[in-house]
Amino acid sequence: MAAVVEDLISYGRGLDLRQRPVTEAEIGRTVGELDDVVIVVVRGTREEAVPANVAGELRRGDQLIYVRFPDAQAVR
Repeated sequence: MAAVVEDLISYGRGLDLRQRPVTEAEIGRTVGELDDVVIVVVRGTREEAVPANVAGELRRGDQLIYVRFPDAQAVR
């Protein structure tokens, strides 16, 4: 576990945390339907993080915090 956390905080090496807006094509879908491994959905004006597993359908304006893998492909 410690090695994974260390990898996440060392940007540009191994696993990275990234943030991006939901695309128009993703609105109405759930995080389980996406290629990215989403860990948090940021929703609302107060930018409260919603755990990805309880976010429900994605909405316009949502931001996704996801894990980027070294080979740039999601692992399921």
